Amino acid sequence: MTIQPQSSQVSAAASREWVHATLPEVHDMIAGERVRPANELGFWVSDSSTGEALQRARSSSPEQIERALAAANAGFQGGSWSGLDAELRADALDKVAQRLEARVGELAELDARTSGVTITWTALMTRLVPVIFRQASKALRSGLLRQLHPGRYGAVEVRAVPLGPVALIGPWNAPTTIIAHKLASALAAGCNVIIKPSEHVPHSTGLLVDAVLEAGLPTDVVQLLHGDGAVGNSIVSDPRIKAVSFTGGLTGGRAVAAACAQDLKPVQLELGGNNPLLVLADADLDAAAEAIVAGLTTLNGQWCRAIGRVIVDRSVMAPMLELVKTKLGTVRLGHSLDPQSDMGPLVHRQHLAQIQQAQQSLLKAPSSTALNPTATPALQGHFHPPTLLCGVPHEQALEELFGPVATVHPFTSETEAISLANAGRYGLAAYVFGDEQRALELAGQIRAGSTQVNGLSLLSLAPTAPRAAWGLSGLGDEGTLETLRFFTGHRVIGVGGQPVRAEA
Repeated sequence: MTIQPQSSQVSAAASREWVHATLPEVHDMIAGERVRPANELGFWVSDSSTGEALQRARSSSPEQIERALAAANAGFQGGSWSGLDAELRADALDKVAQRLEARVGELAELDARTSGVTITWTALMTRLVPVIFRQASKALRSGLLRQLHPGRYGAVEVRAVPLGPVALIGPWNAPTTIIAHKLASALAAGCNVIIKPSEHVPHSTGLLVDAVLEAGLPTDVVQLLHGDGAVGNSIVSDPRIKAVSFTGGLTGGRAVAAACAQDLKPVQLELGGNNPLLVLADADLDAAAEAIVAGLTTLNGQWCRAIGRVIVDRSVMAPMLELVKTKLGTVRLGHSLDPQSDMGPLVHRQHLAQIQQAQQSLLKAPSSTALNPTATPALQGHFHPPTLLCGVPHEQALEELFGPVATVHPFTSETEAISLANAGRYGLAAYVFGDEQRALELAGQIRAGSTQVNGLSLLSLAPTAPRAAWGLSGLGDEGTLETLRFFTGHRVIGVGGQPVRAEA
């Protein structure tokens, strides 16, 4: 019922060697020049599994930000990329994919070490990166950017043209894959881009940018900057930036939306959710329990479509919780670079403290209990066992935690189940386990961008389907075609004929 990552092909010995490897220096890329971000942020990028401070987090200076903005704008105006025929851009994206195929292992190791996501999962995610660029290339070759419509005086051409220089801001939970999706789509559209990855996991994005330039794309087509929200605000609020794609938390998303509102520039937001998983009375309880464990442990519970609330028919709640307890007891929580680990640590110590504090607050409710039998490793990293909280009032469980913690709530009727599922202001993902036909009917009543029936997977239900978001979960659909279109605007061109005059 769940899709698990394949073997990462990284041996235990190789992962132990990587533990002691030196991280590459973080660098900006401005007009094709590799430069060191001028400022320090005041904290260290750490090894999530050991807590070891690895290197000072760095930030681009105002002067570096201005240089990058100027280079992106001048490059777009010069048309060295935006003016290329779609077929030529598609050829270039295929070359980027070729360069990236040789780097998926290195990308996976970088992400695993700093984000805490296990190497088996980061290896799966980074293997998708070359595929993402090839999908964008294929979309270009499909004729997506040019259509003809019948008009009174001949064909009317509808061109999808690049909006201009755009900003891409990525998160720390799946940094390579999410940035790659945004980058491939923006490049396919013909935009020049400025990228700012998360300051906590900055390394893999540099390899993406290197691959783009090594493939022969113009040096002004991609700029890479680093830093925190202040750097992001400087980029997205600049009038030279014509669109912004952001993946992250609600607070950051609101700040980005506010900055974009001043110039009325398009903004694409994916902001997470507090996703429900419904277990009906006729569900396969073993499959439902497996999905609950996967929903808590995939990407260490730090993914936008992770489960937040488990909503269970009261008649099957006890046996289902017993199954979950048994399965959680077999989860191997360990070093993110150990191929034997099922789950790794949280990204940094501040986030661990935030999850611990939120859990303690929820457990203040009378009769609340924590189900967390997973053993914690003898490491000094940011580990939190996957946990189900029982007995928490549902009205206290409506905010996203973004960690391996979910609450459990009983229901006695399907009407009550749907009401609980639709409570709150998010609407990203949902899951329903039960008789397939009835579960599909109920899935259509849940206010969410996607609902999976009798399964829980990190991957989309269909590769070509949009990834939608409702409510506070985001703004604008994502997907190969959807994100490419986001970076374009339409120009309609045709012969209009003689002016039409109204009869007297």
